[in-house]
Amino acid sequence: MFPFDLIVIGAGPAGLFTALETVENGRTCPIRVLIIDQGLSMMRRTRGVRTEPGSSWLIRGLGGAGMFSDGKLVLDLGSGGHLRDWPACGRDELLGEVLRQISRFDGECRDAGSDEAKAQEFRRDCETLGLVYKHYRVRHFGPKAIRRIVVRLVRHLRSPGPPRQAVCFLLGAKVTSIQHSSQGFRVTYRTTTDQSISYPPSLFRRVGACGTLQAQNVVLAVGKEGAVDAQPLASQLGISSVPNRACLGVRLEVRRSVVEHLVRSTRDPKISMFVPSGIRVKTHCFGHPGEVLVTRYHGLPLAGGQGVPGGRSCTSTFAVLVQDTGSSPWTYDLLAGMANRVKELGDSLASQTMGEFLRAHTDRSIPKGRFSPTLRPPAVRADIRGWLDELSLGEVVEEFLWRLSQLAPGLLAPDHLVYFPAIEWWMPRLDTNDDMMTRIPGLYAVGDGAGLSQGIVQAAATGVVAARAIVRRIEAADRRPAVDEAAATRMEGATSGR
Repeated sequence: MFPFDLIVIGAGPAGLFTALETVENGRTCPIRVLIIDQGLSMMRRTRGVRTEPGSSWLIRGLGGAGMFSDGKLVLDLGSGGHLRDWPACGRDELLGEVLRQISRFDGECRDAGSDEAKAQEFRRDCETLGLVYKHYRVRHFGPKAIRRIVVRLVRHLRSPGPPRQAVCFLLGAKVTSIQHSSQGFRVTYRTTTDQSISYPPSLFRRVGACGTLQAQNVVLAVGKEGAVDAQPLASQLGISSVPNRACLGVRLEVRRSVVEHLVRSTRDPKISMFVPSGIRVKTHCFGHPGEVLVTRYHGLPLAGGQGVPGGRSCTSTFAVLVQDTGSSPWTYDLLAGMANRVKELGDSLASQTMGEFLRAHTDRSIPKGRFSPTLRPPAVRADIRGWLDELSLGEVVEEFLWRLSQLAPGLLAPDHLVYFPAIEWWMPRLDTNDDMMTRIPGLYAVGDGAGLSQGIVQAAATGVVAARAIVRRIEAADRRPAVDEAAATRMEGATSGR
């Protein structure tokens, strides 16, 4: 008998929704689930963000990186992940289930923040400039609502309710190996902090420096921060991966009034440009109003951004990313090398004024007043344009910015700021089937860390898909002994009657 039917590695949206869908849909028997995460509880994460600023608190622990986001949910499974390959009807049903669960723990009815009429007008404006606009609904919850949803969801998972068992948690522990045999999986972990905790406490009366657990099924829901660590685990088990089409670029911080023209139809517009060589340039992750922040993944500084609630900022931010062509994928080493250049300059990002980046080809008809950056600690001045030119990306980004400025006058103000590096989709895609299962029966991979999604809703959806397959697998296994036992009884009776 296995201590657990399912071990979920990672407590972000993908992991939490995997656990939720699994325990609530098991019909033949309660399903025993454990969630492991190398980060800590929401309370301790919040305290860490306040007292010890650092991105490890922002991106790791219960609730995942999404817990400290500005709460923009993209309501389209055809964007931000590989679920776009699903039939539209399947995506709609899956999206509806994720939103139903989010609403269940939110308790408020929220507008999707979309204006279809304005979207059509904005699309035509983009087309005249050789730009492509992809419209979808975006629901903006805000950081407080997102944290409230996570708190209620975790509280629900930890509370038993027939026929559902409580989900167990082991926090502050990192999985170091996964071994597979005919008996299932042996998961070895070591603690990452002396604050390691478990729920219920009786489950691990003494969480040692390391330990081994057993389960019938395992889900890798490691998130972006765990993507590099997941590769050795997958390799140990012979699971292959393929590179995603990584994106490299910059993040802009501009006057809030300038961005009003770009967010007229949705809060997070996706505007892109294709060039003959096959390169695609696109906008990503608007914070309006918003500010730039440093997020460190694997110790490397990346230019992130978030919205600021209540309109307390006079700045807005968004990224401009170049996607590789796919014919010669950018390797993780290349991307890490670009980030390491910045790391060597200091404990922050690299920055350059728009005037310097565009070599003075800027728009000088700007509002009065000095532009004030929001990044703390301040960025280090560097020749970002020169770095992009080394990769033959500088002119492409400049052309895209010029076209955007036709939609957003004042965007190219010389005192606006350009930050580097902005990198997305560096996570390799683990090889899975449509149920998110790898080549090894019972081992699943979901979410951003598996290179399958990008964002809260998309990650949660992959968790729901995996959970449904896991429930089917567990219930099928539970039926087999019952059938075999009945057959044995009939055989025994037939033999005794001879």
